[in-house]
Amino acid sequence: MELLQLRYFCTVAHYQSVTRAAAELMISQPALSKTIRNLEREVGVPLFERRGKYIHLNRMGELFYSQVRHALNTLDDGVSKLSDMSDAPSGEVHLLVQGASNFLSDLYLAFHAQYPYVHLRLSNHTQSDQLQLSDYDLTIYTTESYIPSRNSVPLLRERMVLAVPAEHPLAGRSCVHLAEAAPYPFVITNIYTYLNELCRVAGFTPNIRTQCDNTFTFSHLMRQNIGISIVPEITIGSGVVDGLSLVPFREPFSERTVALSWNTHRYLSNAARLFREMALQYFSDAQKDPRALPLQNLDSDGKIRKNARKEQLLWSDF
Repeated sequence: MELLQLRYFCTVAHYQSVTRAAAELMISQPALSKTIRNLEREVGVPLFERRGKYIHLNRMGELFYSQVRHALNTLDDGVSKLSDMSDAPSGEVHLLVQGASNFLSDLYLAFHAQYPYVHLRLSNHTQSDQLQLSDYDLTIYTTESYIPSRNSVPLLRERMVLAVPAEHPLAGRSCVHLAEAAPYPFVITNIYTYLNELCRVAGFTPNIRTQCDNTFTFSHLMRQNIGISIVPEITIGSGVVDGLSLVPFREPFSERTVALSWNTHRYLSNAARLFREMALQYFSDAQKDPRALPLQNLDSDGKIRKNARKEQLLWSDF
């Protein structure tokens, strides 16, 4: 059993697709499939169930994966510790980006410029279980109600706003009731559940004309007056603002927090700590935007108000 063979196995388990795993590993699909078959033959049991074009770990595969992933993480942590002993920062930072991805390109560029020997491994894909989350050093995520913890920090708090074409009847308004958007069709990204719930509270069912997961296509469709949408004001709105008008809304009011977490079950390398420090500074500058909300709702005693977010709603990530 070879180390590379085990890494290939973990990559296939991660993507649940030989095609995607082969593209990530930059090898042919037949070669990867043969590697997995040889591994299953060596351990003596099948590790995957095939369902059409996708494959999933079976019960034995999940057990084997947990042990292999733990062993590889331990090995990678040892390599990171050796890298930390060198003069120049090096190694890899595994970053899971679950929100605000379109806002982060300048952060990546600045980090590469300052630490050219550190390799950033970025991913927007993970399964929902903790085995997959343990693969990453750092995670940038979004939440409608941030809960403080020992291994996370809030980065930016922002309103959700309506994005409408510049010539739209709602454009230029200082604030609107969300119900005023009821007559107009919507163009949305991956916010279907969130939008429906928000509009339900406002008293209407949204007319969703187009749904897409590509920001460039989304922005182009909106500039062509295909529809309106709801976007985070700073992390998304700043990137699509040309030709569009961002309009705050209320009843209900909605906001989100961008946060950063790190893995307390693994060694956090010097490279990962450097990226964390730069991310904190990057978002500290963003928090100075006059549109940014305070990172906490505080009462007169400096405590977080219990009902500060009672009007907020759970929503899918942008």
